[in-house]
Amino acid sequence: MNILTENLIYKTQLSENQIIERLFDCIAPKKDFSLFHRYNNTANGKLYEGKISGQTFEVSRIINYRNSFLPVITGNITQENNSTLIKVNMKLHKFVSAFLLIWGIIFATTLLSTKKANSFVIFEMDFSVMFDVMPFLMLIIFFSVFKFEVNKSKKDFQQIFEAEIIENKKQ
Repeated sequence: MNILTENLIYKTQLSENQIIERLFDCIAPKKDFSLFHRYNNTANGKLYEGKISGQTFEVSRIINYRNSFLPVITGNITQENNSTLIKVNMKLHKFVSAFLLIWGIIFATTLLSTKKANSFVIFEMDFSVMFDVMPFLMLIIFFSVFKFEVNKSKKDFQQIFEAEIIENKKQ
């Protein structure tokens, strides 16, 4: 179970082709890695960068700031009766997830070992309370930043697809 993943299903009256056309209108091709390529999102007016392949897409929002917690968004478009469904998955980048996992393991191991020693002392000062609380505050901040970015993309896709969210699974 990953709290940094969200699965959505959008339902719209637009056709598959109309959805794909709208995606092409708002998605720029992914640029090669650069420290500054995300900082210029006004050049072509696109909101997202990534790729579209048939009825699937993989994108991330173009932003004017650095944010490692920007979700990677994948989607699949299917026609169902008189409507179109767009299944969207928003998740944390795999490298950031790996970093958080390693960081969490190191934190938990250190916390358990210092609890056995009964205190965490640096320069004759007791930092045990700060050491206990700070990582949890950092996780709350990480989670909040990710959810903030997810909510922005959810609203964007509702407008782009002229759709309603019929299913929202937070994992």
